Amino acid sequence: MSLPEYCSLKVNGNDCKIPPSDIVSIIIQEKEEYMVGLVCKDHKEQMQRRLEDLQTSKQIPLGSIKFEGIKMVMTDCIKGTSEDYVEINLNRNKFAHP
Repeated sequence: MSLPEYCSLKVNGNDCKIPPSDIVSIIIQEKEEYMVGLVCKDHKEQMQRRLEDLQTSKQIPLGSIKFEGIKMVMTDCIKGTSEDYVEINLNRNKFAHP
């Protein structure tokens, strides 16, 4: 899954240009979890307060606000090009049993 490059919070009407550090979600009755945004380290407390205000005004459901650190995962994806097929075939021959 690809995530946005920047924090979801607007500060004084301007988009934050800092990369996110956490996924923000709301857990409702330990059964359902809804992702509500991404936030950078600088704005975690602001995001917490904003979500609490929205819950108080019943604009979003009541529930536990969860911050989970983003873990970067890099893969060597296969795109289906002819180069990928050549590489796969070469690797198969390398690991084939006699």
